[in-house]
Amino acid sequence: MKKSISKLAEITASKINFQNVGDFAKALWFELQKQKKLGQMDNLLVQIKEKMSASNNKLSAYVYSMEVLNEQDLKLIQKRLEEKYESKVDLTSQTDKNILGGIKIRVQDEMIDLSWRGQLNQLRLKMAGGR
Repeated sequence: MKKSISKLAEITASKINFQNVGDFAKALWFELQKQKKLGQMDNLLVQIKEKMSASNNKLSAYVYSMEVLNEQDLKLIQKRLEEKYESKVDLTSQTDKNILGGIKIRVQDEMIDLSWRGQLNQLRLKMAGGR
């Protein structure tokens, strides 16, 4: 029986723990392979993380930057996000070589674009709109 990526994430998040993580990883890999959905592995992992964070009353947030951010910067970003969303935040940092400078932050469905390109786009929109 085929299960959606969302359903697989929900089942996994509700049952996974440190003792059985290897077994779950293998089972998920085989299930995705069987359903010809291996290309959706990243999406599945993000959904599992978000569901696990939600069950612990935390928000999942992802910060993307060109280079690895230091621990001090990550703690500051996490603190600011916790203040903004009034919730504990589970922060994951990832590098993205397409970001030329600055950072992008994703919290649930919201993207906060603090990259150089994003700032230039905002400036261009303001100038075009006459604001």
